Amino acid sequence: MEHKHHLLLGFAFIFMSGLVFTLERLVVHIHWLGLTNTGTFPTVAEATLLDHLVSAIFLLAGITFLATSVSRKDAN
Repeated sequence: MEHKHHLLLGFAFIFMSGLVFTLERLVVHIHWLGLTNTGTFPTVAEATLLDHLVSAIFLLAGITFLATSVSRKDAN
């Protein structure tokens, strides 16, 4: 694949990683709001980006594609 394909795939994977993480956190907070409306007050578990397997895999794939993009550009 060409340099620009690796660059686009890298940015796409990093974008998808952020999107999946954001949607998952949104679902957790909506669930927490639903629980607080019933009278219970559970704590919201704060998570980091690497706690989510899919987000972490997408992030690593994006970084790998960006790194290979840079190395392919240097080789040309």
